[in-house]
Amino acid sequence: MASDFGSRRFVLGGGREMMDSMKTVEALAPLRKDNGPLFTKISFSGKSFNADAGRAAETALNSLVMRLESRGSAGITEVDLAAITDGQRDDVALDVLMALSKALASSRSIVHIDLGNNSLGENGLMACGKLLSDKPNLRRLYLNNNGLNEDAARFLKQTYRGTLKFEILHFQNNLLESAGAVQLSHILNASTALEELVVSSCRIGRVGAMALGQALRSTKKLVYLDVSDNTFGEEGGETLAVALRDQTKLRVVNLRETSLRDRGISAVVDALEASSAVLEVLDLSANEATSKSCSAIAECVRKSKKLRSLLLDENAIGSRGMLGGYRYRFNGAKRLSYREPECTMLRSVSGGSGVVPGYSP
Repeated sequence: MASDFGSRRFVLGGGREMMDSMKTVEALAPLRKDNGPLFTKISFSGKSFNADAGRAAETALNSLVMRLESRGSAGITEVDLAAITDGQRDDVALDVLMALSKALASSRSIVHIDLGNNSLGENGLMACGKLLSDKPNLRRLYLNNNGLNEDAARFLKQTYRGTLKFEILHFQNNLLESAGAVQLSHILNASTALEELVVSSCRIGRVGAMALGQALRSTKKLVYLDVSDNTFGEEGGETLAVALRDQTKLRVVNLRETSLRDRGISAVVDALEASSAVLEVLDLSANEATSKSCSAIAECVRKSKKLRSLLLDENAIGSRGMLGGYRYRFNGAKRLSYREPECTMLRSVSGGSGVVPGYSP
């Protein structure tokens, strides 16, 4: 156990471990002490609980919640249950998730939930229903690598209705596809305070991309956007571009491997230029870009005075496109990464010649 009494954070430390009942009772003893610290931030991440361990953890959490309520505390605010069912049978995993969710059901003060890497699927998500629902202050939700599909996304849509307070939503590496993205778009549309969105590697196609793009018009506060490794296509890129025009706070945009091609890329970079966002990182790698979109990229980057990294790897821009881009000098970028068969470059744009071995003009 590694706990910080000052920050009221309780963390099960020591690396990944399979937990049985005995280990759990001992490790969670501080949560049950009548006069013990009133922890409000709980992390069991990386500890895999069997059924008996799950029940022991439920008992400990019940004790903590009751002590917090009896002393008029604001209650638990952060819950990290990432990878707590790793290696467990599906039925055991569901029992554990349900037990811990039940213990935390009354904690309406929760602002942060991480359930990543639990292979939840729809059934696992439903098992966490009591944890996820009736949380009016929830602002940060992490559901990475959970096998979430359309039905799981529909469950989330039904769970979160009305105006939402989400600031951070992470759904990396799931099975949403376009149908799931359409369901998720209802949540995004109601999340007017959203600052950070990650839906990378979710198998989202053109229809899903268009739904997400339309939904993102409801927020003007995006700082970080990662939709990489999906198949948005040109139309998806164009729809997303409309939303990006109003995102003046954007710092990081990751559109790696989204099949935007020249038309989609041009729409996106034109939108970013129009938004006057103070970009720091722009990743357009692996998008089948050619020299046709290079001037548009360069013009956007030229006006992005704070840009630290521009990534154009695995495109087909070629030497002609790079030379066209250099007429604009990529002012502001401190790092350009550009790798493809006929032209390899990794340079500091702010100084030096920039041409390195492997570059063939």
